[in-house]
Amino acid sequence: MSGDRIDNRMSGGTVHGSVVQAGSVTGGVHIHAPAPGHAVPPVPRQLRPVPATWTDREESLTALARVFSVVPDFASPLAVIDGPGGAGKRALAHRWAHTLSASYPDGQVVTDLRATAPGGPALTTETLRSLLRALGHASDSQLPWTQDELEAMLRSVTAGRRLLLVLEDAANTDQVTPLLPGGPNCLVVVTSRRALPGLTAHGAVHHRLLPFAPHASRTLLTRILGAERAAEDPAALDRIAAVCGHLPRPLSLMAADLAHAPHQRLHAAVARAQSSADRTDNSTVTAADAAYRGLPDDSARFYRLLAAVPAPDLDASATAAATRLRADEAQAHLRLLADRALLEVVGEVAGRGDVYRMPAEIRQHAQQRIAAHDGPAGAATATLSYLDYLLRTATRAERLLAPHHRELPRTYHHPAGEELELTEPDAARTWLRAHLPALQPAKDAARRLRKTAFRWQITHAFGPLWQLDRPVDEWIRHHEDGLQAAQKCADPMAQREMASTLALGLTYAQRYDEAIEQYRLALTLAQMTGDQEGVAQYTAGLGSVLYDAGRLALAAPYVTTAIDLYDGLGQPRGAALARTMGGSIAATRRDFDTAHQLLDRARHDLLALPAPDLRNAARALARRGEAHSLQGDHGHAQTLLLQAREEFTAVPDGHWAARVTEYLGQAEARAGHHDRAAERYRESLDLYRALSSTRDVNRLRHHLRVKP
Repeated sequence: MSGDRIDNRMSGGTVHGSVVQAGSVTGGVHIHAPAPGHAVPPVPRQLRPVPATWTDREESLTALARVFSVVPDFASPLAVIDGPGGAGKRALAHRWAHTLSASYPDGQVVTDLRATAPGGPALTTETLRSLLRALGHASDSQLPWTQDELEAMLRSVTAGRRLLLVLEDAANTDQVTPLLPGGPNCLVVVTSRRALPGLTAHGAVHHRLLPFAPHASRTLLTRILGAERAAEDPAALDRIAAVCGHLPRPLSLMAADLAHAPHQRLHAAVARAQSSADRTDNSTVTAADAAYRGLPDDSARFYRLLAAVPAPDLDASATAAATRLRADEAQAHLRLLADRALLEVVGEVAGRGDVYRMPAEIRQHAQQRIAAHDGPAGAATATLSYLDYLLRTATRAERLLAPHHRELPRTYHHPAGEELELTEPDAARTWLRAHLPALQPAKDAARRLRKTAFRWQITHAFGPLWQLDRPVDEWIRHHEDGLQAAQKCADPMAQREMASTLALGLTYAQRYDEAIEQYRLALTLAQMTGDQEGVAQYTAGLGSVLYDAGRLALAAPYVTTAIDLYDGLGQPRGAALARTMGGSIAATRRDFDTAHQLLDRARHDLLALPAPDLRNAARALARRGEAHSLQGDHGHAQTLLLQAREEFTAVPDGHWAARVTEYLGQAEARAGHHDRAAERYRESLDLYRALSSTRDVNRLRHHLRVKP
């Protein structure tokens, strides 16, 4: 705080576990031991196992190893594997990574950048959070909000580690560069369908993966079918390989299909594959068609309907909803399709169980089959059943995590099937977090089907995740879309909810003028309908964004009006939060009697709630301690601030523990104890660095007069 400005931003998350932190690259090294009660997270070992049928690619492995001879000592090696779909890029990346894993004892982390998945490439902020969680930063406190802070945190936590990162299915160079580690001791392997020449500037070694040589195709087919069966008709084996374009994925599809039909003659398989090849020039689609024709009828129907599920990956609960089956039935079909190489196994994911991926060309084939057999109506029914599942389950999580969240209508198109049970807050939070990547492709599908209400309803149902994780970029993106959908639906309440929550996200992004515009839209709509509760909420919102922007003179009348409105409505919590803002404004303007009165009342009312709001009560106490410091009552200020810090530690709230430590430094400085102030500032700086909160780190450097 300086002058008439208060920076009331919260950013970052609590970091625990023994990790190396280097701030924003500059500064000393700080070792943070695990917090009491926190288990040290396991070292990530996310590489998929290499199948026993692995074949050839010795030349590729040798070519990739060249990266170690060309990279300088001060940089991490970077290898890019590109090639057509079905060439085995992922398999090669994991095979090579396994041979090197012992050299990277701090972990091997895999993330999918989803260039070819429904919904398009993953957002950079989403991928950064995924990587940081994989590296052990999955505490209840938030990770940093903005991309810059997330990148800084990733560089910090990778700088002192020996890590191997596999970045699969990259769309372009811009997806990759923010994910590069901060030190020279890591290896990064990227797979992509296209060459990524922009990574050459980062020292990348590029390897183009080509189809198998004919002898390697025969070897792979022989390993899957068995030597005895392969020897029955070597010429048929060669013709199968040719139809498959000598690409590993279609070869595996054809071989898996033949392995499940042990009495089928190879020349018959050739004829069936050739008839499929006559209809398409894509060898993976050809092989998928041959495998599809060998499926039992119920599994074939299940396979077709998967093409109508607009999700980047698949699990039993979601596919059961789309296909109107029980989860155990869906799981059995998923396993069968994986055995037939029509699905790839991703692995077990928290909150979802076993997860599978349908490669792009196989999805293309499934879309052809659903169009031919089930028609547009069948595809739409499966899609809407999945969207209903997503909305129902998200709403259940919302009710569990945020029981006071405003309840808005939900529009469902089909009766509920088997419901996914969510009875614990941790399970609800995990489910929402795991399904954030599914949100955009689901909205795209709803737009195609003209189900406009779904777009704002699913955004609203994910409300607890926006507040818990603060993914600001995704928050703004989805609420802008949700507001557009609510306006198209001409639903005033939905418009208000989308506009006000969008305003909050814009505030966190420090886009204050845009946030003010959205709060004013919500306020106007509330005034038009005479909704005094809404008027109070959005008036307080306007005061809050002006307060966060440091425009205290403009904020004060909104805050005062909000207090009066909430008191008149008999809503003590809303009034208490507004009083906390009002008390801080009054203290800054040196109206200490008003400040103490407002802050005392706010804390009392927050603690007197049926479910006491401990976090906000501690904030009111911290603001009161700061008011006493500004007033010159340094002893009383220190007592209150130390108590507030204990309360934030107990809640827990890592950011506010750091903020109160900063307040303690300011109190010591005002008392003339500059050495003790510097000690408090250094302590706060370390806490902010652990949170990777760049703006707060820079402010503390100013307090310490340390030049960046």
